[in-house]
Amino acid sequence: MFKARSHCSISKRPNSIQNIWNRSTRLSPNSKTSNCSLPICAKIDTGTWHKCLSMKFAPLYALALLFSTVLMADVIDFSCVDDETKEAARRLETPPEQQAIVLNEMIGDADMDGKPDRIIAFKNQCGGLNCYWALFLSNRDCVKYSEHFTGESLQVLKTIHNRHRDIKVVWRKGCGGADRVETTFESDGYRYSEAKREEINDCGKESEDANS
Repeated sequence: MFKARSHCSISKRPNSIQNIWNRSTRLSPNSKTSNCSLPICAKIDTGTWHKCLSMKFAPLYALALLFSTVLMADVIDFSCVDDETKEAARRLETPPEQQAIVLNEMIGDADMDGKPDRIIAFKNQCGGLNCYWALFLSNRDCVKYSEHFTGESLQVLKTIHNRHRDIKVVWRKGCGGADRVETTFESDGYRYSEAKREEINDCGKESEDANS
């Protein structure tokens, strides 16, 4: 079997992964620098290239990890909610003097834990037929805030994404609600986001059906 000779003028390769690790981490007897100071070919030949590269970019990796952790903590709150009404007021930015009349309704089991979930709105944040709703998932007795929606009605669908059922929200416009927008939201496992939007205008359709 043909074996290519190393292009680096160094000793024979170590025979085991442990030997490679030992060789890549030890210090030269004549200097206080590690093998990361070797030429590129020597780094590759001794198996230290990836280790040296990781050491070089370690500060960048640490900053990226810190940034992603802070960003995720701001977007997703994993703590349980003790008082849904107070949390809804915070999420919907409702001042205390406008929290008197609360619309509190149970909907289907969106997070599929066997218990119904809850939507909360404040009367002052309802205009006409539509309200700003805060969705709270029962989450196996650790209630958590999921998302807020704007509309007249919310419906838990049978379709599933990431172990959560999709939600359809209907926004009523004019013509007694016949002119409306139906939006379907899908979950990423933590929060809901818009997946499909459809504008429907049935204004005058009932009178046309009656005359036909």
